Amino acid sequence: MKFYKCNVCGQVLGTIEDTGVNPTCCNEPMELLEAKVEEPELGEKHIPVYKLCKGKLVTKIGSVAHPATNEHHIEWILVVTDKGLHKKDLKPTETPEATFCLEKGETVKEIYAFCNLHSLWKKEVK
Repeated sequence: MKFYKCNVCGQVLGTIEDTGVNPTCCNEPMELLEAKVEEPELGEKHIPVYKLCKGKLVTKIGSVAHPATNEHHIEWILVVTDKGLHKKDLKPTETPEATFCLEKGETVKEIYAFCNLHSLWKKEVK
């Protein structure tokens, strides 16, 4: 999966299939986002953590509590599995956690989170 951000309006776009075309928004090319996978300087507040429990994937953002204020918050959590995508949009003051129901045998591959200040974060699930 690839994610792009408009540097004019802030829109974030996720692509499911790479066609080699760079998307545009507000008449400008969108910036390709590189998901960060570690954050020693930010105190582990952005990397998704998870646990699987009885067919459910329980996610929260950060092993240390991430802020949930209008000024600094997680906008969404996206889960990529071998069967598709699961997404939860969050309000600014909402705790950055989500539970996703999985199909029997569905395998989680990646979990993404988008912070309004610190951009895109990813946890690869092995």
